[in-house]
Amino acid sequence: MVRWMTVCALLLVCSATALAQDEFDDGIFGGGFMLGWLTLPTVSEINDVLTVNGYAALPEAMLTFGGGGYAGDVLGLRLGGRGGSGEATAVRGEKAVKLELGFGGLMLEYGVFATEAADVAAGVTLGGGEATLSLRAHQPGTFEDAVASPTNTVLTRGFFLVQPHLSLEVLLGFFKARVYGSYVLTFAEPWMQRGVELHGPPSAFRGWSVELLLTFGMAFASDEPKPKPPAGK
Repeated sequence: MVRWMTVCALLLVCSATALAQDEFDDGIFGGGFMLGWLTLPTVSEINDVLTVNGYAALPEAMLTFGGGGYAGDVLGLRLGGRGGSGEATAVRGEKAVKLELGFGGLMLEYGVFATEAADVAAGVTLGGGEATLSLRAHQPGTFEDAVASPTNTVLTRGFFLVQPHLSLEVLLGFFKARVYGSYVLTFAEPWMQRGVELHGPPSAFRGWSVELLLTFGMAFASDEPKPKPPAGK
């Protein structure tokens, strides 16, 4: 799913770039690799169930890796996409648990301030993703043991994503660094195992995220002359 999100994000960026160059007077575009830190306090609801059953508690934060891009007006509307994925793991004896998240979507943004060296924008990403919870009850010693006493349980759940953000972008030589401060809010479906619904925590994944996007792009100006204001009487 994460790979499909990345492809969709790239298609959105390419389309938005073409639109920006055709429709916007003074445009900007860019895209690249993104590294983030996502806090997930609602994971504590999963930990309440894990610890009662002998598992270690999952960390309530994770590193995320992904990418994104945008195109549009320097001061005005921009279109793009971004997405990422990350995981958190915990081990206690033979028992292990891993939570994986992948998410992304269409980004709508509005440039509110810009100079030759810096840019400030506000926006929102609308999309979705998937969570996977993998549990290992014990470590089998042999192949026969693994067959006779299966050890792994894998649960998945999809969700819709709303992620408002503020961003600051600065020029660093031949590339630009963009920092996002955002809030991740999901609307989740039930956990699923082989087509069977399993209702369980959390009701939603939500938390604050800080992301660094290293972009390669540029600003451009329209070749068409802008109309001059009428001369004063």
